[in-house]
Amino acid sequence: MEKKSRILLALSLVLFLVMTTRAWASLVLKRVTFYPSSATLLWQGKVTPSNGVVSLGYLPADIFKDSVEVQISKPLELVEVRIQEVKDDPQLEKLKGEVTRLKGRLEGLQAQKAFLKGLLNTEKEKGQGWWERLPWRETMNRVQAMVSKMTSLSLEMERVKKELAQKEKGLETWRRSHKWRLMALVKGDSPAAVQVAYRVKNAYWKPTYSARLTGDRVHLQFMARVHQEMGMDWKGVNVVLSTAQPRGRVNPPRPTPLYLRPVQPVRIMRAMPLAAKGMAKEKMAPSEEASYTLLEGVALYTPPGTLSLESGKDNLVKVKEWSLTPKVERFCYAVAHPAVYVVATIETLPQILPPGKMQLYQGPSLVGETYLTFKPPLRLSFGRDQTLKVKRVQTRRFLDKKFGGKVEITVAYQTTITNMGPRAKKVEVVERIPVSQDERIQVKFKGAQPPVEPDKEKGFLKWMVTVPPHGKARVSYTFSVKYPEKLHLNYSF
Repeated sequence: MEKKSRILLALSLVLFLVMTTRAWASLVLKRVTFYPSSATLLWQGKVTPSNGVVSLGYLPADIFKDSVEVQISKPLELVEVRIQEVKDDPQLEKLKGEVTRLKGRLEGLQAQKAFLKGLLNTEKEKGQGWWERLPWRETMNRVQAMVSKMTSLSLEMERVKKELAQKEKGLETWRRSHKWRLMALVKGDSPAAVQVAYRVKNAYWKPTYSARLTGDRVHLQFMARVHQEMGMDWKGVNVVLSTAQPRGRVNPPRPTPLYLRPVQPVRIMRAMPLAAKGMAKEKMAPSEEASYTLLEGVALYTPPGTLSLESGKDNLVKVKEWSLTPKVERFCYAVAHPAVYVVATIETLPQILPPGKMQLYQGPSLVGETYLTFKPPLRLSFGRDQTLKVKRVQTRRFLDKKFGGKVEITVAYQTTITNMGPRAKKVEVVERIPVSQDERIQVKFKGAQPPVEPDKEKGFLKWMVTVPPHGKARVSYTFSVKYPEKLHLNYSF
């Protein structure tokens, strides 16, 4: 009789487990769409209902509740979606039990250590110290044993504290990611495909770029800094990066019938009107290469392949990269700084790119960082060209006092550019002569080599010179300034 009862109990347990398993959907995270301050998660899977009920899993605490959408394929018909706050759960009770056990263990260790400490700290008064009733050697042995025991208790307490901190963190993480339970009431009892989507906080992406100048080509790399704090790692998911700023429901709600039936009361229950067929399928880009889509002013970027994103960490995702041929210009304004600076201009961008930070490299060296809005043409300054050296010297200064109390100063300058690289390079060299803003000051341009005429309004002289490989190029010019001797100028030549 007792054996028969055990068999019936075992069969009942197996039946309960089977029914529970059948009622739960087996969902897999398929796609995450990141926005600048949130993310939408898309789960897909199959389910077989039990008594018209399907448990679709858990929802995190950081969810936008009005964003939940459920779609169940035929032959099942979605009747209602329910969201209940998780109060009782076997996994939750297990985690709580582990935390309680460790707290009890820690309290026991603290009590043992306090007892030993009390023995060691007994006042050494005549007739009260326990060591006064024992031989000296035995007293020392007992003291050493207690000190050793206290040391081992301290080490065990530290270990328990670390384990307790991990368990408490795990409990808090579990609660944050299992705040709500998602359930669906359906008509039918056949297996069917299910799709669940919702938007969460504490997940975002930021664009970041790097531009590397190698020779006369720019290697532009588009990356995304992705962050999520859902308490679990996302493995093998497709990622879509969107520049949109969602504010709430995207799809308009559709009317659904309201069915009244007696139900078991629950502590907290929130029912939301959700469309049974409200989730449109989005076309995914091929996984072997990245893509982007522009939809009503919103850009969508799809990194290649599936990704794994760790919770609580910044994940750097490579979206796409290009090798571009820009217009490369080199400028030398030696009077301000004796160096040649490189600027690359990209007239057209390979695709629409969101604004973001960019790190600039010249070859293997990081030269700076900038923030770009990516409005073509795109001008990128890569700092000094390390293969070109500049030297500017004053080759002449002659002071001549004229009749009538006037002074005339004649000045000449020469700028030499040395190319230490294996390729010829064109450089725009800019020099200047003074521009008089007083009729008593007369400036006269006396020539330049190679010949060039100055800008009359600003006094700039510009040359386009070609510096041969492992060679030099020079420019020089001469001018004079004539003014009254008693007049003090704002610049000394």
